[in-house]
Amino acid sequence: MTKTERIKVAILSFGCTMNQAHSEMLAGMLREKEFELVDDENRADVVIVNSCAVKLPTENKILARVQKLVQKKRVIVTGCLAELIPERIIKLGASVVSVHHFDKIPEVIPRVLKGELIDIHGFRYIERVNLPRVIENPLIIPVPIGFGCDGECAFCADRLIWGKYKSYPLEKIVEDVRRFVKKGAKEIRLTAHDTACYGWDRGYTLADLLEKLVEIEGDFRIRVGMMSPNAFMKVYEDVLEVIKSTDKIYHFFHLPVQSGSNRILKLMKRKHSVEDFIHLVAVIRKYFPDAMLVTDIIVGFPGETDEDFELTKKLLLEVKPDRVHISKYGDRPGTLAAKMKPKVRSQVVKKRSYELTCLTQRIAFEINQKYIGKNVNALMLESYPDKKGYLGRMQNYKRVLVFEEVKLGEWISAQVKKVTWRYLIGKVL
Repeated sequence: MTKTERIKVAILSFGCTMNQAHSEMLAGMLREKEFELVDDENRADVVIVNSCAVKLPTENKILARVQKLVQKKRVIVTGCLAELIPERIIKLGASVVSVHHFDKIPEVIPRVLKGELIDIHGFRYIERVNLPRVIENPLIIPVPIGFGCDGECAFCADRLIWGKYKSYPLEKIVEDVRRFVKKGAKEIRLTAHDTACYGWDRGYTLADLLEKLVEIEGDFRIRVGMMSPNAFMKVYEDVLEVIKSTDKIYHFFHLPVQSGSNRILKLMKRKHSVEDFIHLVAVIRKYFPDAMLVTDIIVGFPGETDEDFELTKKLLLEVKPDRVHISKYGDRPGTLAAKMKPKVRSQVVKKRSYELTCLTQRIAFEINQKYIGKNVNALMLESYPDKKGYLGRMQNYKRVLVFEEVKLGEWISAQVKKVTWRYLIGKVL
């Protein structure tokens, strides 16, 4: 048995779908180098923390976890935080190998085990396609199609971490997806910091990629990840036509509006208006009346007044999204918004966040109630151990929960008996 075979490594992953994909790639590289992957961090010789930098509460949670881990384990922090705040991580006693260098982790581990404190960060292009993977759920595969951003949002650190948008080669993405589908994947989740920007730096568009992907043989579905409204404005007609022409793409649209106030959107340096967002939603629903709409809202952005907040509530009541990701504003290192004033008092932010949470859950519940008594088809993808059931997705990506035994990876028919704001709860027909 070699030395590397005896080294046990645990990977803790935080954050988005892209981070999940990167963790699977990292696990694949480690397995190829004959490291032993373990789920229990207590059994590991080295713990790798794949970090997220989007929100302040997430950052605080990760740093607290790292601080606790370094007391008993050798720790390597990778991901976005390792690029954004490497000095703070090093001070905690953990090594840094940022998201732009995560492929170097296998060679760094023996050095870390000898007690060396590593600091490797700084931008470097890595093509994150056609890499080895250890897949968490073989039915659901996250597939990165690019990284970076063409936006300059005042609140966001992604541009500082990742730089301008870069797309991965179309033919390599198609090759990846074809490989996963052949192995039995049923849901492909295309992911990037902004999927609507895909291909602009290479002379093609997201619609071109989707056209190639739906030509792949097999019974599978594609979920297109987050699209910024301003970027989607430039490609929506072609993208919607591709989706309309096939049943292989979910009728799912994640368009983060962030605020219902144009004044706040300008302060945020967003490149779309409230009217742009309303127009896109109207066009999507013209194509797909049952489309699932997801959006994001930041509450308490510096300078947000009661009037601005009321405009956000008004927008949500008008558009009625199926789901809303609500974030309390928090300063991110190096961003313009961190210097902006006046800051909104924390108790006001909490109150607004709670109010929006209640509002958006009520909207979602009312939408879901329309399905009660209807027969629906769902692609079953996950077991749901807490509720001892199984979870699937309709063509519009609505979640269907059933409690009868079903075979994962296959479509079922079910009658919706009751709903929550999150799920349609059905009985298998």
